[in-house]
Amino acid sequence: MNRDLKHIKNNNGFEVPKDYFETLEDQIMTHVTLETTRSENKNQGFKTPDHYFDTLEDNILGQLETETVVKVIPLFKQQRFIYISSIAAVFLIMLAIFVSPESDTLDYQTVENYIINENVDVYELATLLTDEEFDNIEMEIMNSTYMDTDMESYLLDNANLEDLMEQ
Repeated sequence: MNRDLKHIKNNNGFEVPKDYFETLEDQIMTHVTLETTRSENKNQGFKTPDHYFDTLEDNILGQLETETVVKVIPLFKQQRFIYISSIAAVFLIMLAIFVSPESDTLDYQTVENYIINENVDVYELATLLTDEEFDNIEMEIMNSTYMDTDMESYLLDNANLEDLMEQ
């Protein structure tokens, strides 16, 4: 028999990758070490009890149902609040009815501020007075006596001297 294998064709369909047998030992060793570390780590870490997630919802709802209702003590009773507010309302209504301000009298300062702020002319004021009232005011002005010191203090307090000098 011919020990030479030259007559056998090398085209059988199977090929081995280049350097396959040289790296085979390293591949087997890494695979073995990975398997050993997986088996060691399986027992480590956290473990949930059997059927934990199946009964979790029932356990939570059971705890919610067993809680006791806490009694709430209000600081203000509603009935007292209604009584007090009704008394206060009656008091305010009585105060509004019996102590209403008189609208017939006007304050001197209010009238003066109105005349100043609204730029009311002297002729407009004169139309508001009757002839008798106008005569009475004129007589009061004529009959009143003014001292020089009073006139001086009035001008210093109320008049702008620069305006008077220009006129």
